[in-house]
Amino acid sequence: MIFGKVVEYKLLKFIVLLFIGALAVWVWQKFDFKEPSFIVDYILSYGYLAPIAYVVIKFLLSVVFLPVLPLTIAGGILFGVTWGTVLGLIAQTLGGVVALLIVRQLGEQFVEVVFHRQFGRFAKYKTYIEDNGFKSVLLLRLMPMPANVVNIVVGLSKIKIKPFMFATILGSIPGTAIYAYMGASFYDKDKTGIGIALLLTGLLSIFGLYFKNHEKKRRETVD
Repeated sequence: MIFGKVVEYKLLKFIVLLFIGALAVWVWQKFDFKEPSFIVDYILSYGYLAPIAYVVIKFLLSVVFLPVLPLTIAGGILFGVTWGTVLGLIAQTLGGVVALLIVRQLGEQFVEVVFHRQFGRFAKYKTYIEDNGFKSVLLLRLMPMPANVVNIVVGLSKIKIKPFMFATILGSIPGTAIYAYMGASFYDKDKTGIGIALLLTGLLSIFGLYFKNHEKKRRETVD
């Protein structure tokens, strides 16, 4: 009886893995979501439902572990800095929570099989996240690390959903706002705005790397 349940659970995980993989491949091939210009035209085709379409699409890309940066830039083009940031944060947070739950349900084996080249790098963050909780996720969101990678890394840990969600919101605000501002500046053909956005992106990356190194040295001192 127990053996049968184990087989059923493993089969279910395999089916979910196949579904996520097939969905990711289908989305990546059918839609050119790595190009902000395509994203803008596609989402505008939904008319007054464009904001909902934007949130749903960014949510789905997060769930299937695909890049969401082009969507964030497109959000600024479509909705301006304020609403582009708000809608982007909603989608990224909800997608992050679901992606985290998927990783936990499928387990480390799933991550090792699908992301075998990066698995060692992912796994080394596990203990740090479990020891530091909210602060660790906040730091990872501020670092120049893709959102989907953070979801996977945190999914390997045992951190609770609530601190993950709030750290994701707070940690994603600077980056989301900067990229939305970049998109809005592209739309307005504001070269100064684009330059400021690029400068802020660089400063945010330096800020994240500084705190990463600071935390690394602090842990080495404690150890």
